[in-house]
Amino acid sequence: MYAHIIAKGIAVGLFCIGVCGALFACAIYSSVFDNVEIKPTGSFGVASLTMFEHCLYKGKTIEYPYDVFFPIKKDFTTCPLVLFAHGYLSQSTDYLFLLKELASHGYVVVAINMPGLARVVKLADGTKVHGIFQSIDITKENREQLIKQVIDQYSFMIDDFMSKCSGWSAMQQHFFAGIDTLHVIALGHSLGGVTMLKNASTKKWIKKVISLDGWYENINKSALPSCTWLFLAAGVGGKSYLARMISVDTALAKSVGEKIIIEKAGHGAFSDAILWNKVRRWFMARYILVGSIDAHEGVREIRRIVLDWCSRLHNND
Repeated sequence: MYAHIIAKGIAVGLFCIGVCGALFACAIYSSVFDNVEIKPTGSFGVASLTMFEHCLYKGKTIEYPYDVFFPIKKDFTTCPLVLFAHGYLSQSTDYLFLLKELASHGYVVVAINMPGLARVVKLADGTKVHGIFQSIDITKENREQLIKQVIDQYSFMIDDFMSKCSGWSAMQQHFFAGIDTLHVIALGHSLGGVTMLKNASTKKWIKKVISLDGWYENINKSALPSCTWLFLAAGVGGKSYLARMISVDTALAKSVGEKIIIEKAGHGAFSDAILWNKVRRWFMARYILVGSIDAHEGVREIRRIVLDWCSRLHNND
């Protein structure tokens, strides 16, 4: 009888220790994130707004919302334009640490939220639609179909946006009137990374492309960008992505670009969406940032490299 009571006592004790330990660890890990603010480092203040456009896509009118992050300054004529594509089931506001950083250094960042693939899409009337509209799962069999569909739609929306952007004049006093469309940088993460990569191979006005741990399945020689490129991969899991892409065609080694691996970052470190939930981010800590007391070390490194590339490439034009 005593043995049974003792066993129950031990079990209850271990459970309490486990719960308290988890909560304590969660609190510590959360405090690491909460106490380290990833603020923009540029000299400009940053403002943002959400805008909407409509276009006819395959006989159907679609509305695509996009978020704009821009420096607080009077003249945008010297601001290079960055087009950003988010990852699958993500959205532009999951990348504030990066998009605001670019804006604080004088870039105008336009982040188009993909209808049907963004985690949350805000419509013109203010309604927020959660989840996805399309029933496409990410499996090995249909991944190629998904990528092709996303690239096609994103390509159409980018063309639509750029045609309107170039048509706005200073007389119209539109927000984008006079923006520098000659220095366009395409930037994307995960699915958005390969989307921008393939768009850069067909749109000559994209001068530079940066792919953040993108998918590289089914990449062939024709899809390689003719512009200057940067492939930034996560050291945790991302090496396989990069190795698969590099082995596809040796011509990549002869083109103008650079491949960098962030050793302490996982695929999720390129997005700050993990900051939604403290408990969730504690359990996923090893996946997102590995081997770092400073939980933002990998994020800072990602931001520094992207900013350095954008600045260096723009100044060389």
